Amino acid sequence: MAYGPSPLAPRLPDDTAERLARAQEAVATLPAPILPGSAQTLPRQEPGSRPHV
Repeated sequence: MAYGPSPLAPRLPDDTAERLARAQEAVATLPAPILPGSAQTLPRQEPGSRPHV
């Protein structure tokens, strides 16, 4: 038994080209996603010195 690349490529579905075209159109026309938390502000250090306990 020999191991290596198969001489025959697997058959793709008949509608592969159509599905690829639909996917490319969707990528080009869909709006960008809204990231959760994008309206938040970054954390920052409060002014003044930190009290020692």
